[in-house]
Parts: sequence; structure tokens; C-alpha cells
Amino acid sequence: MVEPVRPGEPQGCLGQLTAWMRKAGQQLPPPEPPNPVRLIEVRDWQVRSSVQGVDFLLTCEIFWQVLPGKSFHPDLEGIARHAILQRVSAVTANGYPGHHVSLQIRLNAELGESMVDPTGRIAARAESLTLAIADGTLERMQRYKDLLLAKAVWDLESQLERDRSRYFQQEVLRDTSAAAAWWLARNPDRTEAAPDMVEHLGQWVRAANGAAHPGPSPAGPPLTTAVVEMAADMDEASRELFVNHLVRFLDQYGRSTASAELRQSLLRPANGRHAPPQ
Repeated sequence: MVEPVRPGEPQGCLGQLTAWMRKAGQQLPPPEPPNPVRLIEVRDWQVRSSVQGVDFLLTCEIFWQVLPGKSFHPDLEGIARHAILQRVSAVTANGYPGHHVSLQIRLNAELGESMVDPTGRIAARAESLTLAIADGTLERMQRYKDLLLAKAVWDLESQLERDRSRYFQQEVLRDTSAAAAWWLARNPDRTEAAPDMVEHLGQWVRAANGAAHPGPSPAGPPLTTAVVEMAADMDEASRELFVNHLVRFLDQYGRSTASAELRQSLLRPANGRHAPPQ
């Protein structure tokens, strides 16, 4: 049946087409309403922080919407909650509890955007996010930070002591000559006291290397032993010249007993007498 043309509409074929299109539009079913946006109110959700055993408390509003084209799921609201929890935890898991205010700002910026969950069933976003921590947590965290700092300082000081001990045992006190060189390098204006220090340095060397008794070495008196060690890498002529200079040095500062010891022990006799210092 031809649809009648209404007054004011075009006449003829154009009018008939207009009337037909009007009738066809009336017969179309109404469009389905879009999936509504649903609201979940969350209060005091526990979400982890970077410190084990200390959680943030999250309060927020979750807005979520079902997406078409997926198979049935019995708990779509649970999917929405889980999707938001995962996004929140990705931020807070690296956050220090004392920084909850700055983390809250970041969460509001990032979770305000709606995102599809990994299953593709819902899209969710969160608003009005607040992060809090339980009463007394800030005080405990400050104590925790103080202990961490104290431990770091103690570890550093202990390592410094170990390094210093290793340096003295392996470098300075490995033998008497090394100890004497170390002492003279730090006391260049006290060379006259070097002979007196040799015996003390020898005791330190023996103690550092586990000697049972700090007494003289079986190789000879302490001074003689020390000079022999210091001149061990010299040839015979250089060693004799070194000992002569040392004997003269001892005589100059009134150490006649020490100089006599070195003459008797280390200088070659000439014509039945010990060689005089040069």
C-alpha cells in the first residue's frame, strides 16, 4: 500500500519516497542503551609498600563498564576491583611509606584514565584516591630509617678499620725495613730517633705477623737484624757503604752502643781491626 503524502511534503515520486522512508524509520527497533557505568566505593584497602610488613590504606571510587563481545563471567565486578588493585600496586610497591602524599598525587593522575583489563571484559578507572598509613607507622618508619643509617655508618667504619688493618699488616708491618721506611716518611724531622724506633718497629712487625714473643730474632740483635733486612737487596759494596753511613750517623747523635754493635756485627775487619766509618 502506498503511504499517503502529508501536506507540505514534496508531491509525486519524491513525496512517495519521503513517506516511505518515514514509515521505515518508525518500524526500526529502538537502539539498545549502552552498557551503564557502574560505581564501586572502596575504603581502607591494604596495598603493599616498598617496606615489608608496612601497607598503605587506599580509599577510592571505581567506575567500570562492561565491554561487549566477551563470554560470560560470573563476577565482572571482581574483575574491575582486581584491575584497579593491580594498577595501584604497581605504583605503591616501590613507594616508601613516608611518601604517601606524593604517591597519592601520582595515583590520581594515572588511574583517572579508563583502561581495559587484561581479559578485555571491562574498562575501569578510579577517582578520589587517597593513601593513608596506620597510626604510629610514621614514627616506626623514622626509627627504621635511623637504624638503617646507623648500620650503614657502622658498616663503613668497620670496613675502614679492616682496610687499615690489612694495609698495616700487608704493607707497613710486613718486615722491619718497610716499617722503618713508613715511620721515617711520616717523621722526616726526627731521624735522630730512628735507631731507638728500630727495636719498637721490630716488635710491631713480629706481633703483626703472629710471633709468640717480641724478643730478639735468633739471627742477631734487633738493630743488626733490622739493618740486615733493610740492606738485603744491596750488593756487598753498597751494603758496606750503607752500614758505614749509618754507623757515622749513630756516632753523630751519641748512639755509641748501637754504632759499636753494627761495627762488630756487619763491618769487615781490616788488619785485625774493624773498618772505621767513612
